[in-house]
Amino acid sequence: MKINKITTGYVIQVFDTDSKQYISQEFAAGNPVEYESQTGEIVDPVENGMQDADGTEPYLPFNMIQPNSVESCRESIQEDLMAFFDGLPDEAQYRACQIVVDNFEKFF
Repeated sequence: MKINKITTGYVIQVFDTDSKQYISQEFAAGNPVEYESQTGEIVDPVENGMQDADGTEPYLPFNMIQPNSVESCRESIQEDLMAFFDGLPDEAQYRACQIVVDNFEKFF
């Protein structure tokens, strides 16, 4: 089963009046969080194996790609991969992320 985690919150965007462009943005998560099936039915994340009985679940950051920022995008990808590879030795995590970052840079 696929479960949608719906987190309410706000997007905060920073506009620089000197350069006349947005320079950053972030998502501020709020509560409550809802879980639903792909068909829109409310589901219990513990019963469906998404959360442990104590409410812990896999971590996925709320990173947003920053305007005109290759560096920010690269950092976001690296953070997401580090969360995905959680449990691997640190050196293995770093090497895997570095491969992606090196290849990412080839596009710019």
